[in-house]
Amino acid sequence: MAIFFKKNLIFGVMVLIVSLFLCLRLFRLNEGLLFYNDMGRDYLVLLDWAKSGKPPLLGPQTSVISYNQSAWYFYVLMPLFVLTGHSPFASTYTLLLFALVMLSLTMWRLKDHRDLQWAVLVVFFLLAIQPQAIWQNRFVWNPSFVPYFLLVSYGLLLKVFRKWQARDVVIIVFSLAMAVGFSYAAFPLAFILWLVLIIRHRQSWLMILGWSVLAGTIVLLPMLIFELRHGLVLTKLLFIGQSTPQTAIGLADKSRELLKFMLPNSYGIGAELVIVALMTAVGAALTMVSRPKRELVITASIALILIGLTMLLPVNVEKHYIFGLLVSVAFMIAFLPKKAMLPILVLFTSLWLSPNLLQPQYARAIRTVTEMKSCYQQFCANFKEPIYVSSENGILVGYHNAPEHRFLLREAGCQVLDIEKEQSAAKYMLVIGDNASFDPVNSVYRELTLFGEFQLIDQYICTDKLNINVIQKL
Repeated sequence: MAIFFKKNLIFGVMVLIVSLFLCLRLFRLNEGLLFYNDMGRDYLVLLDWAKSGKPPLLGPQTSVISYNQSAWYFYVLMPLFVLTGHSPFASTYTLLLFALVMLSLTMWRLKDHRDLQWAVLVVFFLLAIQPQAIWQNRFVWNPSFVPYFLLVSYGLLLKVFRKWQARDVVIIVFSLAMAVGFSYAAFPLAFILWLVLIIRHRQSWLMILGWSVLAGTIVLLPMLIFELRHGLVLTKLLFIGQSTPQTAIGLADKSRELLKFMLPNSYGIGAELVIVALMTAVGAALTMVSRPKRELVITASIALILIGLTMLLPVNVEKHYIFGLLVSVAFMIAFLPKKAMLPILVLFTSLWLSPNLLQPQYARAIRTVTEMKSCYQQFCANFKEPIYVSSENGILVGYHNAPEHRFLLREAGCQVLDIEKEQSAAKYMLVIGDNASFDPVNSVYRELTLFGEFQLIDQYICTDKLNINVIQKL
């Protein structure tokens, strides 16, 4: 009995962590998911693909420069989008399924290295409970898949340090390529891991380089096709296009943002003290043993290098940029001696699973998906004219293109046109009051300017936070 328990302990722990992972992401999803902007943007792309049969060649545009991520982001989302009948929750379900597949793949490839399996479970546990990871797994936008690609590549890299297997190397380089393809913010850690792989197995550098080129080509192939068709327009925009100004790149600003996103909810003790405690634990672990484990030295070195790069690169620290650093620090924690690691896990668990921090994650959305769908189905059943759609937005102030509303209105049966592409094809526009009021006299923004002179002819009240204003071109 004891032998059976020992052999199956790691599987039992994995089941518990996976259950926690799923619960924290699915709990009250129907009521708590705030379906807005970027999600609607992605779903419009998927809907166009489903109706036209033509797959997109570009992924979402980055938030820093005029460039796009890999279209593989949409290719991963598409199957469940179709199977769920275009459900607004399809991207969340895809992310969760994908994360579990990546975890299972890693655990299977590490089946002969029990200590590495335990380390991977520690990392997955920290990802399961980290507040930003929870939020960005419920609200799925393009970087959310990154930590699970990095989990695979990092975990198998540590195995390859012990035992070379070409199959593992192939998985590593493809996982790194996908991580970067989904978010260029993953490049620093991906490049470090790739460089470590090359240095450790420099006798096989040509094979590693060859597979890396193949992986990069596959991930970027749709974009390459787009570039060839359109005269390298993205490459030109990279040099002459607009970029988002980076205003908070000082060390103090970056430190503050890193603490806010990576170590939220340090009530009563201060996030700075948590950082000091973590670094002290790492330092003590390296000095209190005569021969620190090689994995601890490797993971600590990678984490420190990545922290240095994060602080030096002239890019703001954003909540969707932290996953490379989060995975790196989590692996370092996973290889600390148990006397140092367990208190850290207890500390993070108590901080991150605090009701004060979790409650906002699961609070009822300003307007739920069910409310939006119900309202738009009633409206579209009676309004059959072609329409443009914009929004007076009180959630993302300054955003008026309303992709989430355009998607749900199209799904409800309305004939929604794009005013950017067809400026004279419709004489009606819906202005969605999204946690805001529409003032037909004083409201001014691009979509209204393109529409031209108008008059307000009707208003439909969906909820106290959501209404439809019908305007007609004069």
